[in-house]
Amino acid sequence: MKKILLIRKAKIYIHVELDDGAKLVLKEDTVAKHMLYKGMMLDDEKITEILSDDGKQRALEKAANYLGYGMKTTKQVKDKLKEKGADEESIDYAIEKLSEYRYIDDNEYARLYAQQNAKKYGVKMIENKLRQKGVSANIAKEAAKSVANSQEEAAKALLEKLSRKYAGLDEHKKKQKMYEALMRKGFEWGKVSHLLKVDYDDGFEE
Repeated sequence: MKKILLIRKAKIYIHVELDDGAKLVLKEDTVAKHMLYKGMMLDDEKITEILSDDGKQRALEKAANYLGYGMKTTKQVKDKLKEKGADEESIDYAIEKLSEYRYIDDNEYARLYAQQNAKKYGVKMIENKLRQKGVSANIAKEAAKSVANSQEEAAKALLEKLSRKYAGLDEHKKKQKMYEALMRKGFEWGKVSHLLKVDYDDGFEE
């Protein structure tokens, strides 16, 4: 058993000193939850429980602060917490709590991302970028498909800009440049070839 010799408040955390020389640096909420006081006796199991609860609260706070900059995927939050030194148990706790209140929601994140980027990228690129952000394959695919109907208008708008950009080139070279640009942005070959009125015989391949 270990005895609490001193409880001292620092700038942010509470310092709890034990009679074996150990020092616990805890959040004020943790101290309050466990009703710690000078002279209290703690066994190893209780100390482990206190440290576990404190780690969970710190992870939750860090995750909430990170989400203050905008919506994030589950993977992005996990990666940020790992970067900050949180352990797996604390990370899982923070993710579970924030998901419960829908502060983390990969479905909603993917839906909004697809809508916001529908004029910039094709369906394939939207899906790929969502996968890169840690969204599951099924969610990414469904989100990308949800904006498929707007892809032709988006492609037309981009072609108008590209047409002005490559105005000085001969017609074939111009189409080649525009075709390559749209394919890089993830637009489907069939849609691009239809809008540019080109096919395999013209040397334009998927």
